[in-house]
Amino acid sequence: MKSLDDELLSLVESPRKRKDNSKYANEEDEEVLRRMNELEREMILWERAEKRQKVLDKEALSTIVHDGAASIPECAPTSDPFEDGYELPSSFSMPQSDAPSRETESPLNAPMPEPFREADLLFSTPTHSAPYNQPPTLFARNPTPEAYPEASLFDLERCRLSRRLILRFLKMSWFGKYIQGMWVRYPIGIGKYRILQVKALLRETVKPYQIDGTTYNRKLEDSIPFPTMQDAQIKTRIMAQLASNLEHIKHPTTKTFWRFEEWQKRVHSTRLEQLEQAQEQNQHAEVLRLDELLTEFESTYGFDKLTSLNGKVKPMHNLKKLGNLPGTP
Repeated sequence: MKSLDDELLSLVESPRKRKDNSKYANEEDEEVLRRMNELEREMILWERAEKRQKVLDKEALSTIVHDGAASIPECAPTSDPFEDGYELPSSFSMPQSDAPSRETESPLNAPMPEPFREADLLFSTPTHSAPYNQPPTLFARNPTPEAYPEASLFDLERCRLSRRLILRFLKMSWFGKYIQGMWVRYPIGIGKYRILQVKALLRETVKPYQIDGTTYNRKLEDSIPFPTMQDAQIKTRIMAQLASNLEHIKHPTTKTFWRFEEWQKRVHSTRLEQLEQAQEQNQHAEVLRLDELLTEFESTYGFDKLTSLNGKVKPMHNLKKLGNLPGTP
């Protein structure tokens, strides 16, 4: 009578004997394993499955090697190209069959013409027999004048400045930067004008000019005079770019504008503190100098003369405290 170990060994060596390919050798083995705890039972079954799989892999590999060895034909003796008497073929020929196959019908699988050389493929010049349907305007380096039509009077009105637009921002620090490149219309008669481009903004000019009752010592430098609009060779794409730049002047809500306001408040508060310290220390010359600076600063940027940065409402220029100054009541 066989023992339990002999039956397990026979099961591992020949697993094909049992049709159901069971994990247990017999009923007694199954009963013994069921009495064990789950961890020990799974470890034993895992070891048996590994052994069974190794045997199956070994049998499959031996079958492949045994069956494949008989189907491999013997190789013919090859000639060494470096031996004496060996000659390279002068040309390459393709076998031609009577019935055309599907592979030869495709232009990708078509045979190469004779004689075939690799240098012919590398340095051959392309043929121009096939028509090229791509429009040549996409690759033209110098576009034709018809590609960019001339600007009309409507395009000019989109980017033309007016005094109403620039009057509010004339005293801003960024005014000279945003005004450059704009186009203005200068009337020279009834129904006649010239188109002028702003190149720079001069701080001091020979002759001041006046806008809405206020005199300014600034001037817009003009250049490129055109007697009529038809003589100005301006394209629509240039007009679109100028129109986008004009939006900054119409709506100056950029970070630069807000930072400029913060700078105004900071300078104003600093000069107020300096004025108060000079009044406390009875520095009469310094008080007069700071008073003139504050008056000019407030008239330029429009600050309220009764406000200070600490939130208290008090007179900004109290010259009555300077009783020792000459010329004061």
